[in-house]
Amino acid sequence: MKNKKRILFLTPSIGFGGAEKNLIYISNIYSKSYDIDFFILQKRKSNFEKTIFNKKINIFETNFKRTFYAFFAMLRKINKNKYNYVITSSIQINFYLVIIKFLTINKFELIHRESNYPQIRKFSLQHIFNFFLRLFYIGSDKLIVQNDTIKKKLMKFFLLIRKRFLK
Repeated sequence: MKNKKRILFLTPSIGFGGAEKNLIYISNIYSKSYDIDFFILQKRKSNFEKTIFNKKINIFETNFKRTFYAFFAMLRKINKNKYNYVITSSIQINFYLVIIKFLTINKFELIHRESNYPQIRKFSLQHIFNFFLRLFYIGSDKLIVQNDTIKKKLMKFFLLIRKRFLK
């Protein structure tokens, strides 16, 4: 029997926000065809949220207060397991995943779900932020967007090519 492809979903926490619900929904769908790990960086006191996961999904929780502190845990997790895809909807996590992608021995496709378009402002410090934000988007292999407006704005401001987008 051929090995299933592996997907890692990463989120800062699980609750009932839109981004978390969408990641859980996507992971439940893909769990029929893929081996799924769901990595939660900040453990909740309640386990109620875990009841909405498909039983096939492996859930890993840590208790990091900030995403920065979880960097090495994410790196170890990705290096230890041979993930084909890593999916997130958190801009903070994705920033670190772009760095991890270049440091890891395991090559994976980074998919980022973007639900909003970044606000582009015209002052000097913002130019520095925009530069790093552009690197972040370039480091993602695919971007999942909610609508054509977000897609067009990301393409315009960050010079991204059309084939990077999933809708």
